[in-house]
Amino acid sequence: MAIRLHELQELDKLEERLSPLAGKPGGDFDARVQCLRLLRRMRLRRSECVVMYGQELVKNKAWTRRLGTQLWDVYEQVALAALDTGDLELAQECGNAVARKFPGSQRVAKMAGMLLEAQEEWEEADRVYKETLEETPGSHLIHKRRVAALKSQGNLTGAAEALNAYLDIFQADAEGWRELAEIYIKLQQYRQAAYCYEEVLVSQPQNSLIHMAYADVLYTLGGVDNFRLARKYYAAAVEISGGGNVRALYGIVQSAAAIAAATKGNKRGEPESTDLPLLAVDVLKKEYQQHCPALLPIVTRTLDGQVALL
Repeated sequence: MAIRLHELQELDKLEERLSPLAGKPGGDFDARVQCLRLLRRMRLRRSECVVMYGQELVKNKAWTRRLGTQLWDVYEQVALAALDTGDLELAQECGNAVARKFPGSQRVAKMAGMLLEAQEEWEEADRVYKETLEETPGSHLIHKRRVAALKSQGNLTGAAEALNAYLDIFQADAEGWRELAEIYIKLQQYRQAAYCYEEVLVSQPQNSLIHMAYADVLYTLGGVDNFRLARKYYAAAVEISGGGNVRALYGIVQSAAAIAAATKGNKRGEPESTDLPLLAVDVLKKEYQQHCPALLPIVTRTLDGQVALL
């Protein structure tokens, strides 16, 4: 959801209006409600602001009655913000209120698990997530929260397994595949990472960053075929970005040099064309000449060394 300028301006005015009330009980119910509602609509996570102006809304019984059906959104919003700011007592209070109203809901389970995470009760939090997924295996909220919790513990293998379970259900989630690729890279499981990026490219064929990330993985895997494929995807990244992707230009040159080194002395087959890497070298030198001339001598020596291998 795009954030509109007039909404940001409205939020600034509300915060200016509320700032004299910071840390004080009572005062300006309407401004507090509007501020929190606007933050929810814009999906901004200003946790200190939410706690500062929202806790009075959930603690003042007269005000909770005035909130009507918004009350439960405010409870959840304040609970999550309180977790961010380390106010576990407030988070527990808000979470309990929502749990009493909506026992067994996925969002309640998520809040309960996050509170356990904040208390570093990792095994108990994972138990909550697993039990919820047994009842509702299609809950994307709980799947994602479980992945995040495992990553927070540094358990990348567990996070990869949990994310694979999520993607078995939500196969079209490109961001999920991208996150899994990044986890596999950290685990140095590059073939699995390459597969994930292939899935992302199906739905985001014009995303130059994905082309480049896939090319990086192919280059890391090594071998002439992978070097050639990496060069192809670096070139696609350059084309999609309008020719100004410096990292992808370097990738073209590096891949060509790697191919040349790997096929040196091999007289079979057609010789590799040097047109593309030489063009990339020319563009890189012009980019540095224009934008960072102080580094041009170093860049020139580096690129000329790569060209010598072709």
